[in-house]
Amino acid sequence: MKKVLYITTVDISSDSGVKKKIYGQIRVMRENGLEVALIAPNGRDIVVVEGNAKEERTGAVDTYINSWPFRFFNLVRNLYKRAYELAHKDKYDGVFIRYPLAEGCLIKMLRKLKKEGIKVFIEIPSYPYDLEYKNKQWYKEFGLYLDKIYRRKLKNYVDVIFTPSPQEETIYGVKTVNFNNGVSTEEIEERRYSGKKGGTLRFIGVANLNAWHGYDRVIEGIAEYYKEKDEIDFIFNIVGEGAELNNLKNLVEKLNLQDRVIFHGFRSGKELDRVYNNSDVAISSIGLYRLGVAPKLVLKAREACLKGIPFVAVRGDPIFSEDFDYVYFVSNDETPLCVEKIYNWFVNLDPQKYLKEMNRFAKENLDWRKTFKIPVSVMKEVMGR
Repeated sequence: MKKVLYITTVDISSDSGVKKKIYGQIRVMRENGLEVALIAPNGRDIVVVEGNAKEERTGAVDTYINSWPFRFFNLVRNLYKRAYELAHKDKYDGVFIRYPLAEGCLIKMLRKLKKEGIKVFIEIPSYPYDLEYKNKQWYKEFGLYLDKIYRRKLKNYVDVIFTPSPQEETIYGVKTVNFNNGVSTEEIEERRYSGKKGGTLRFIGVANLNAWHGYDRVIEGIAEYYKEKDEIDFIFNIVGEGAELNNLKNLVEKLNLQDRVIFHGFRSGKELDRVYNNSDVAISSIGLYRLGVAPKLVLKAREACLKGIPFVAVRGDPIFSEDFDYVYFVSNDETPLCVEKIYNWFVNLDPQKYLKEMNRFAKENLDWRKTFKIPVSVMKEVMGR
């Protein structure tokens, strides 16, 4: 059985969507005959998670300074040092790295892994990503500056790059394999919808808030509606925190929509389920044009489908075609949403049908077991099965 070390800078102490994605990918690797351990930050510790889904063992191997702006650079230095030591000592056949950004510590580890004959696989969750760091804190922009220098060296050490961004044959000179984003269908309960409320439409957006989620388009659309009419009660539930939070709050105050846009902060588990249960329509990522990329395989659309909640999205995701009845497509630009049209579309949907049909569609088409099969097969082939 081939051994793979999964390396990520994502803090697994929080119950985030990214953490669920990581564990979903690991589960598929294990179910397809790979022995997988995870090394990641957990609060202030760097931990190794071994075993299997039924009996996992977690042990701390290091600590790091968990405060900005020093967090990232201190973390990668210690994380990559411990990851190499573990891969060397326990004779791993390959490492799978969820790509943060390239810098000297990453390249140093990759160089040492290459000398050991250990195969290197990298997932770039979003590509291209340069604009994601535009107008951010100085240390994030500095991180991108370093990445532009060091990513040119990836071709010397990386065997395959995986990405859900479509139509990429090579990235930074490395062979690239595309795959569909997925969801862990067994971890998300079917929504216990509270039911439609006459004359009301309740939107929900769940994200680590950034400009490319496009939630301002919803807020501005609600404001545009109330300039002319007052027949429908629109509510927008925003769940999450992040770089865009203050901008959204300022916009809500400017447009005097404090009673219609509710900021819930970070929510997970039962608390998040309660907000979903009392919402009608989810908002996927509808600001992707701000990244200068074509619409892609958005994880939020998949999560909404599995939850059984109709959603708003931009065209371009091959999984959701025009024939899929439970997605409302909007333009991929700055135009505020026409919330009245979305309301008219939604009131004609039957909750008894879409709750079950969306959940079934997700389980048949979007589970990690289906969408991550190709990367696992490629890894096994490169490592010699």
